[in-house]
Amino acid sequence: MDLTATNIVIATGAKPRPLPGNPFAGALIDSTQALEVNEFPSSAVIIGAGAIALEFASMWNAAGSKVTLLIRKDRVLSAWDRRAGTTLTRELKRHGVNIITRASVTHVDTGANLGATVHYTCEGQDGEQSVWGEIALVAIGRDPITDPAWGVTIDDHGHVATDAYGRTDKPGVWAVGDVTAGHALAHRAFEQGIVIAETIAGLNPKPVDEATVPQIVFSFPEAASVGLTVEQAQAREDLIEIKETNYPMLANARMLMSGTAGSLTIVSGCDAANPDTRACSACTWSPRWPPTSSPKPNSWSATMCRSPTQPASFTRIPRSVKRSARRCSRPTDGRYTHAETNQHKQVRTSAPDKMLSSVFRPNKGRSDGGKGREAEEAEHNQADHPDLQVHG
Repeated sequence: MDLTATNIVIATGAKPRPLPGNPFAGALIDSTQALEVNEFPSSAVIIGAGAIALEFASMWNAAGSKVTLLIRKDRVLSAWDRRAGTTLTRELKRHGVNIITRASVTHVDTGANLGATVHYTCEGQDGEQSVWGEIALVAIGRDPITDPAWGVTIDDHGHVATDAYGRTDKPGVWAVGDVTAGHALAHRAFEQGIVIAETIAGLNPKPVDEATVPQIVFSFPEAASVGLTVEQAQAREDLIEIKETNYPMLANARMLMSGTAGSLTIVSGCDAANPDTRACSACTWSPRWPPTSSPKPNSWSATMCRSPTQPASFTRIPRSVKRSARRCSRPTDGRYTHAETNQHKQVRTSAPDKMLSSVFRPNKGRSDGGKGREAEEAEHNQADHPDLQVHG
């Protein structure tokens, strides 16, 4: 069938990249097949250090799978800011993911109902090693789906060559999305499509700036980035006085509610043509669990509200939240019944809950006549609501 059109847009996307000499077969799967798995594997080997690899590693690990992650460098997300990659590597290890760094996969053995045995070598270590998993996920990137028969220029990496507006070297033919060089992200492709449509319509749109495309990894914990790393900014001749500033995120509302910590890294610099004006060139957020938290946060919970948290909940109040228990109490029929509130004090005796003691447990050794926390709360409730009768 032949179709004729004034303008043709190529948007064929990309496909998962297999290991050299090991095509996808049996227990050696790609990310598309991983999404079709009906049950979580008991064990999994993931090859890769990018967003797809980390998201599957986090999900399977949270589901109870034994996850081994093989990466080529010393940290995950090696193309990102070093602080973000290092922090995420450390946190994944703390959550139970076995990360093998500086590993190079040689081959993978698979068979019917035999799982996958991944053979690899490590830099600085002699001999070949192996690790077995019920499945082995290869997430080392994606290759653009292109064909030289289209008659457009294709670069050495298989991408269709375009200008900033998506034009190819063939009149009336455009390209958008993963078939073009740049971030393989849906929101980038969406914006590229708008630019191409407006250009075809005769408008004058602003082309997509690759440096402003945000990236996020929905791992556990998450990481997000937009702009240039400090190394990339220093390599540009049009930027001078590069400065990297780190901000703690302990006071951030989301950090407080989730019980996590993290840092915000801002890379700024001055335009060489306008050195008196400093601008932000990058922003990277890399959360982490506080040192006192548990590597398995879904194994404990604590609450003092009327609707108790389920054991698998991620709700927790960190040490930095200086709330008294009375703020979590809710009036029922015009009364505060502390006996009922105490029923929902689910403070377990695990290590991470030690940080909750200052929030939930009565203070001892206070010079308050031995009244304790509950009596003190009753006085506060009576003072705040004089028309209510406080029991307990």
